[in-house]
Amino acid sequence: MATPPSSSIPPDTSAIASAALARALVLQDGNTDDRWEREHEQRQKFRRLVDPGIVRYNDKKTANEAIDCLLKLCDNILNHPGEEKYRRFKPTNTRIKALLVDPKGTLEYVQELGFRHTVENFQPYYAWTPNVKNADRLRIGAFVLREFQVHIVEKEEREKHAKEDKEAAAKAAAEKVKLAFKEDRKTKALADQFERERREARLTAMARAEQSKSTSPKASHISNEFKEE
Repeated sequence: MATPPSSSIPPDTSAIASAALARALVLQDGNTDDRWEREHEQRQKFRRLVDPGIVRYNDKKTANEAIDCLLKLCDNILNHPGEEKYRRFKPTNTRIKALLVDPKGTLEYVQELGFRHTVENFQPYYAWTPNVKNADRLRIGAFVLREFQVHIVEKEEREKHAKEDKEAAAKAAAEKVKLAFKEDRKTKALADQFERERREARLTAMARAEQSKSTSPKASHISNEFKEE
């Protein structure tokens, strides 16, 4: 039995996907200055899709979870290029809907990665077509998402340290006020003690002066004169 012509054999999409992604990953490892320059506009486009696209128009929690999900979507394809199940998702799935459909800006990012809306057996899907262009977009899109995650971690660290520094400064200021208050009380106590001692010394001096007058010879002579009369 003759072997059918090769043109009649349907292409192996898994092999195509693997080859496309392999090429993209090789280029990623090569990371030359020329390639970096060529991909600048695409990186900037993805960055704008993240911020303001996703970050500005969703609350912080929703935006971060959506970005995590987008990165997982990219990594699943990059890490399993031959598995078709990772190259499509169903937008009606409850979790997918909450993370990739409902948040503003996420579907725009998905489409820029190379996913396209399709319908199979009356069911809606988003499918990623394996080709070199989409593989490059997927790689760049994943890079930008990871870059943003690093930015968020660094920002949170800065905010944490700033908060700790602010709290430490407030504590130091409060301690300074407390010490100043103690010093004021100590100073006042010393002043009060000094005033008491001065007053007691003055009273003692007055008492001695009175006693001296009453025991002086002149005072005794006058006293005797009164007695003689």
